[in-house]
Amino acid sequence: MPLALKRPSLSRLLVVTGLSVVAFLLVWPFVGTRLIGRRTAASAYRQAANAQVVAGKFAYSPLADAAEFDRAADRLIAAEASRRSETSDPVDWPGAVRLSLAFLKVCAAGDASAYERWAYETQGKVMPPEFPTWGPYSRDTYATRFQIIVGDAMPGAIRPDEYFRRYFEAFWTRGGSEMRPSAVAIDPQAIEVKTVRFSHWGDAVGPATRRDGLGPMFWFGGIGGAAIPFLWPERVLLRSGEAIEQSRIFSGGTTHDRVRLLFGNLIERSGQLHAARIHLVYRGETGICIPVNFLLIQRPDDGQWEMIDFVINNIGADVGVGTNPGVPIF
Repeated sequence: MPLALKRPSLSRLLVVTGLSVVAFLLVWPFVGTRLIGRRTAASAYRQAANAQVVAGKFAYSPLADAAEFDRAADRLIAAEASRRSETSDPVDWPGAVRLSLAFLKVCAAGDASAYERWAYETQGKVMPPEFPTWGPYSRDTYATRFQIIVGDAMPGAIRPDEYFRRYFEAFWTRGGSEMRPSAVAIDPQAIEVKTVRFSHWGDAVGPATRRDGLGPMFWFGGIGGAAIPFLWPERVLLRSGEAIEQSRIFSGGTTHDRVRLLFGNLIERSGQLHAARIHLVYRGETGICIPVNFLLIQRPDDGQWEMIDFVINNIGADVGVGTNPGVPIF
């Protein structure tokens, strides 16, 4: 005769349920995030791959042709202006667009010395006396990136200017120069400009917001890499009275230290700071379409735009670029 099963008590059910919940909470961060991560990554790659097809049908303007380059800037600015709700914007965003396009044009030459001259003449950026090691960027980070991009071990006594020259030129020639800009997309879908006014050094522009074109975050997500700012504004490196702030950038300071140094003094002097995030698409030498975005600030004393960050979005083997390109240092 089978034994009668004893019905579990309410207290036992509560204990078992509680333990199950605890076990779920302990395991989910290791299992659930991986499952979600795979689905999210797959979705991002699919959307990026689809955008690659769409962007491949855009009209492009060669960066090497001076007349075509000027016309491309005018067309992109006109396309963005037609979408903006403000009849007048106090931020000179067209100037920021032109600087972003000029950046792509000088990178197309792949000449580190030419880039360094351009950065100094257009924004007052100079080579730092030593390697910036703020936030997560230690000397080991530079060594790893050097190995990936240049293909050699980083010499222990390498100077920042030599490092920059070898890295910059190797970055644009890797993989048959697939990342090297050759033309810029001039389709209205291929530009977005977002402007804000900073009133505190901790303010941010935020992501793209358009829902049309190439995706809600301009190729959906951020598969790619942001640049490590290597050239620094002369106004920062030569400004007196901030030796402690500067030393943090070269001896393991935080991202907040860097942002304070770049923005804080300007905001203190003027009360606000105009900023712009520019999204563009360019075509590499091998035909791959590459979405990029820039963060720029406008110095209140002379109105000059200054590039703070350059980000390459959504590239990888599943999209068509091949190997991981690493993180550029510009």
